[in-house]
Amino acid sequence: MRKLTIFSLAFLMLLGCEEGNDGGDGGNNGNGTYPTDGLRLTEQVRSLLLTNYGPGDQGSVGFEVFRLRNEASFGNDLNHMSLVVAQGHPLYSITADTIRANFLNLGIPSFVIDFEGISPANLEDAVEAEINKKPILSVAHAVSSNDTAWIVDNKVKFYKDTLSSGIFIQTYLLAKIKAQDYGAVNLNAPQVTNLTKIVDNATLWDLEIPNLDSSANAINKNDEYFHQWVILKGFEESTWGKQLGTYWPFGPDFYKNDVIGTKDTPIRHYFLKPKKGDYPYDFDPQFISVVWILNPFSGNWEYVNSYQSN
Repeated sequence: MRKLTIFSLAFLMLLGCEEGNDGGDGGNNGNGTYPTDGLRLTEQVRSLLLTNYGPGDQGSVGFEVFRLRNEASFGNDLNHMSLVVAQGHPLYSITADTIRANFLNLGIPSFVIDFEGISPANLEDAVEAEINKKPILSVAHAVSSNDTAWIVDNKVKFYKDTLSSGIFIQTYLLAKIKAQDYGAVNLNAPQVTNLTKIVDNATLWDLEIPNLDSSANAINKNDEYFHQWVILKGFEESTWGKQLGTYWPFGPDFYKNDVIGTKDTPIRHYFLKPKKGDYPYDFDPQFISVVWILNPFSGNWEYVNSYQSN
C-alpha cells in the first residue's frame, strides 16, 4: 500500500514541477534550491552531554575544564546543553529544568549522558561509547536569518525501518554569554585559584589547558570565560518538540533511507529575535536540534540523535 502511495505522490509532484515554480515560498531562495538540499547526513550518533550548570558555582568552573577539553577533541561528535536550574537565576529556564528532571535529577555540577551520571575523569570514555552506537536516524539543520527571526530548517534520515508515534523533534535556542558584570545582572563566574580571575568586570581563564591528546590548547591563559550552550527555550511549546510523523505524509511509518525535511516535507523552526531589553545580558545565539523518543514503558524521554551549530 505504501509503495502505491509513494508512486501517487511522486506523480503529483511531477505534475507540479511541469507547471513551474517561481521559488517564492518561504525558505526557497528562488533558484530552485531549498535550505536543506546541501545538508550532509551521516550514519552516526553524536553524543549529547547534559551539564547541570551553576554560573556562579566554583565546581562548575572545574567541570568546564573537562568539558572544553573533550569538546576541543571530539568536535562535532560532541554536542552539549548547559542546564541552569536554579530558579530565580537570570539564566534559569523551565525547559532546562524539565530536561534535568527526565535525565537524573542530579545536583550542581554534574555531567549526564543518556541516563548515567558521568564523572569528569570518565567523560571521554562515555562520549566514545555513545558515538560508537548504531543510529536509528541522523539529523542536521541549516540556519538562516532575516530582520525579525532566526530560522532553522531541519533534515532527518532513517537507517532502520521504524514504526513509532513517539519520535519527536525539537530545536532549542541556546546562548553563549560572556561572563561579566552587565550592570543589571552580574554574570561573572567565581574566581577560583589557578583557574579563573576577574579583570575589568569580566571573567578570564587563568591557566592553559591542552586538549585530550595535547595537540592544541583547549583553553589559553587570559581567554574570556563564557557561559556556553545555555538553554533559553525550545521552538515548540512542549519541551520535547513535535511528533516527527506530523511532518511526514505517512505519519509514524518510517522506512530505511526515508528523508524528511526536504522542500516537500519541511521541518522549519524559528525564533523571534529579542528586542533591546528583553534580556539583561548580551548573548550570541546557538542552536541544537534534538530527536527524542518517548519510551512507552518507562514514560521517560530518551535521546536519539542531535545536531548543533553556532
